[in-house]
Amino acid sequence: MALVVILPKQGQSVESCIITEIKKKKGDLVKKGDVLFTYETDKATFEEESPADGVVLECFYNEGDEVPVLLNMMVIGQPGEDYSALLGGEVRGKEQEVREKEQELRGKEQEVESEAAPNQPINQSTNQPSFISPRAKNLATKEAVEISQLNGSGPKGRIIEKDILSALEIRPKMTSLAKQIAVQEGIQPQGTGTGLAGTAKSTDLLPVLNTVYGVD
Repeated sequence: MALVVILPKQGQSVESCIITEIKKKKGDLVKKGDVLFTYETDKATFEEESPADGVVLECFYNEGDEVPVLLNMMVIGQPGEDYSALLGGEVRGKEQEVREKEQELRGKEQEVESEAAPNQPINQSTNQPSFISPRAKNLATKEAVEISQLNGSGPKGRIIEKDILSALEIRPKMTSLAKQIAVQEGIQPQGTGTGLAGTAKSTDLLPVLNTVYGVD
């Protein structure tokens, strides 16, 4: 019978962990006790072992992903085994569902762009318009890059894909969850993140609490 491997909660204050290494990938044979993946919190690194012999039927996340605790991480079972009922029909992880929604949103944006003028100005978190190519806009949306502060290197100052890539080179890397928050809240990481190799985590993007007035 297939078994679901969740991301454990390591401490009451831990809400998410970063997946540092996937030891066993989809389709790999595993023995009980084999290390499936490693993950880290702000204070320590952990290993998650296989609860049984079998095959990795599904792995919902990738190395470097920031995953909320207690979510499904892997499914261990026998080759060809149907595990959809075990997950209540949720055979995809939350992160994958978010990616699909982002892809759907980008598809709608491309439809709008195809009907608009090639150099139509767009607005980001500020009211300053910026000319941006569709390719650059898609990358900026995906990577949560704030374009209002960028100087375009394209014709007439248009922001092109190269400008977004240059901005990403000097900005700290961000986990998937951090990118989602950055897109939703318009927050950018400040300095080096607290995650693996300086990666900015979701907690690095949270507004700083004013300790005097108790408000942001």
